[in-house]
Amino acid sequence: MAYYVDDNGNLEFEINWEYAYGSLENGEYRIVKDTLPNLERAINESDKMYFSVEFAIVS
Repeated sequence: MAYYVDDNGNLEFEINWEYAYGSLENGEYRIVKDTLPNLERAINESDKMYFSVEFAIVS
């Protein structure tokens, strides 16, 4: 699936946690996504970049 950043360089998307992990309990989490640039050449594994976000669930 391809995602594109907006004109400000931001990207937002929804993740269905329950599908993959069930209901998440209170705690600290980190999500890591990899991305590949839109290049006009063959893409190599070394082109891959990683982004992460840390967040907490509290109730």
